[in-house]
Amino acid sequence: MLLFAGIQVFGQKNEKFNARLTAFDISYTKPEGYVESDSILELINGAIPNRFGSSYYNLTSKKDSIVICFQFNGPIDTSNILSGFPGNDGGSFDPNKNYIPYKTRYEIFPAVYSARIYNADVSGMYDFVPFKNESAIGRYDKCKVIFIHKNNKVDVHLFYYYNKGNEKKVKRHIKATKGMLRFNN
Repeated sequence: MLLFAGIQVFGQKNEKFNARLTAFDISYTKPEGYVESDSILELINGAIPNRFGSSYYNLTSKKDSIVICFQFNGPIDTSNILSGFPGNDGGSFDPNKNYIPYKTRYEIFPAVYSARIYNADVSGMYDFVPFKNESAIGRYDKCKVIFIHKNNKVDVHLFYYYNKGNEKKVKRHIKATKGMLRFNN
């Protein structure tokens, strides 16, 4: 069982997570076989190192040593205030392409899959390097990220932390949890 350091107690369980689901009109079904936590975890890219964001909701597998962290990047700013800045894809900044990881190979899932599973415009996956000095999740060697993008709304990232040798298990967890988040419109 994984213990999270620095647990912050909210007035209502999962209050910040539920607020994001409501704000971005997302349905969530908690998958079987996981323990939920609303502790705040800093998600740091170990390759750079750079702070990626915070996770306000996490699932820990009861069976395997795998943690899923949820991160919301939104609402997407469509005001063009950042036009002229470079984007992650090497072109001009496009707020609807901010899901593209910086200098990292990524896979885009077919548009039909993104629409059917998530009711999203774009979804895909990439590898993320965990930051070893992070107290709660630094014990994991590897991380796969599923990103789910809804135009002009939000990017959702699901970080699947695991250790070397558990590649088959993490694939099974990704498959078992696909569709747990879905945009309502």
